[in-house]
Amino acid sequence: MKKFLITNAFGPQNRGDHELLSRLIESIEKNTREEFEISIFTSHPQESQREFGGYTSIKSPFFRPNGILESLTLLWDSLFWFLACFFPMFSFLLTKARKKKFDMYLESDVLIMCPGGYMYSNGLSLYVNIMNILPYRASKAVKLASPMSIGPFTKKLDYLTSKFSLSSLDTVFTRESYSFDLSNNMGLDTRYCHDLAWLASGELLEDRAWSGHYVGTVIDWDFPGLNRKKYRQRYISEYIKAINALVKASGKPFIIYNQVGNGDGTSLDEILISEIVEKCGDNVKYDNSAMDPTVLKSRMKYSKGVVASRFHSALFSIQVLCPLISISYQPKAEYILKDIKLEDICYSIESFTGEEIASKLIYLSQSSSDFSNRLNEAQKTTLTSIEQTLFPALRS
Repeated sequence: MKKFLITNAFGPQNRGDHELLSRLIESIEKNTREEFEISIFTSHPQESQREFGGYTSIKSPFFRPNGILESLTLLWDSLFWFLACFFPMFSFLLTKARKKKFDMYLESDVLIMCPGGYMYSNGLSLYVNIMNILPYRASKAVKLASPMSIGPFTKKLDYLTSKFSLSSLDTVFTRESYSFDLSNNMGLDTRYCHDLAWLASGELLEDRAWSGHYVGTVIDWDFPGLNRKKYRQRYISEYIKAINALVKASGKPFIIYNQVGNGDGTSLDEILISEIVEKCGDNVKYDNSAMDPTVLKSRMKYSKGVVASRFHSALFSIQVLCPLISISYQPKAEYILKDIKLEDICYSIESFTGEEIASKLIYLSQSSSDFSNRLNEAQKTTLTSIEQTLFPALRS
């Protein structure tokens, strides 16, 4: 029985990241020729277990602490965890629950870092992810990072710590050229492989809920510079200008859907959406029913175009040949599109204006036939890349 352990998974609250996990599991299923089992270390095990019931979802060994007591417990255990990663005989010092999880690293045949974009300078979260990677060093398993983004690192310590933690892997698959170059510069065994969400297939629904509407996602995350509040307000202001122009062109309200959160209004993106809805009045409708990628793509197919602040909303749009523009908030979003020759639809979150993105999207929606051909070619490139790079590694 071949044992796979997937680490650093997030959960269904981020539909883009969860789609990556789904496609990774699907790739393992299609490319493993012997009996196998999959275990998943995830931030949200109960939700993941509901979606991947045939496999075992377990709370990640390390996670963002909630409260002082949990913080102190994690800090104390992290010292023994770090020691065990270099000297496994000391793993008996770990708590019983964490010792069991540590042993899973040692007992697995293949360790795989979940795809995504979580290895960058984002404070405590980076080091939580690193703690979940460190046991790879103690394991004799095949160790892979499935297609992911690395960086940017704004602090030297973040760069050096990430380089050290990733150096124990046999192969690091990167999903765009920025991360590919950075990984190579770190001296890692690096291969280029496009984002796994490109593998998403399946029959779409006949869902015309967004027919004739322009739609979009928002992001409240990594606004550049020290003055985050200033950039956040600029982003909202320019986004609203784009909304007003697109509503005028279509004669229908702009629809915002949320790709990250529980749907209870508490995530950063959902709070930002509520601000935009309040300021725009009848010009905006918020659709919080469209979290599932199949539903999203089914509705996008009939929309006039997408303003994609979240990268996977751009990818989903491309898959159904829907006109789109992308607002780039990190190098990963910019370079993923640049690598498939769609850089002309990507705008920086630092400098985009509402007028220019609305004008571009209206133009693309009016010349959709030519643009559809470009999107089709882009998809062919990505699928070939995955089949020729990641799949052979999973079969070996």
